[in-house]
Amino acid sequence: MIGFVKKDWFILRKQMRTYALILVVYALLSISGVWGSNLIAAMVALVTLMCPLTAFALDQATRWDAYACSLPDGGKGAVAGRYLCTISIWFMATVLCCVISAVLWAAGLLEGNILELLVGNLVSGATGLLMAAVTLPLCYKFGVERGRVLMTLVFVCVFVGILATPGLVDGLLPAAMDTEMLVIGGLVCFVVLVVAGLYLSYRISWGIYLKKEW
Repeated sequence: MIGFVKKDWFILRKQMRTYALILVVYALLSISGVWGSNLIAAMVALVTLMCPLTAFALDQATRWDAYACSLPDGGKGAVAGRYLCTISIWFMATVLCCVISAVLWAAGLLEGNILELLVGNLVSGATGLLMAAVTLPLCYKFGVERGRVLMTLVFVCVFVGILATPGLVDGLLPAAMDTEMLVIGGLVCFVVLVVAGLYLSYRISWGIYLKKEW
């Protein structure tokens, strides 16, 4: 499985350098006041989602999955390696963006509360991880291009659903509930949702991979 992770990192090395350059630009824009620090946080979600899609596209172009199935435990290792690579990219992107935000804040180049900046990076990264959990099974089932389209449709439907039900969440919550407790509870539920979503996504992707005829 580690070999599959290294393979993905190897083919993504050029793209990672490109994302590093984009991150520098985002940081400069945040410092200049053109946009807020949330632009840095958005970078975590972008990297977490786009890197596995790029690896998928390259595998599809070279028919790597067909070759992987001929290796000992290649099928299971390929799926597990893709998920582990995605998680490792998310972790490193989150840590890097948190470090950059902390350094800029300490230098007085970013305004706001440092805890809010770091939590924003963590939430953005976790959102990208959740989006990847939705997208990966779609890519295994329908291919990269159709998988991207279906992923977009899924999140558009969710977004429209949220907009179509204004005040629904507030109406379900007790009016006397403490705001701090609400935020902490929301974060805990979000973490549980991401972890459960990743596990379920992996099981679905593995089942799809097994049924494919290469």
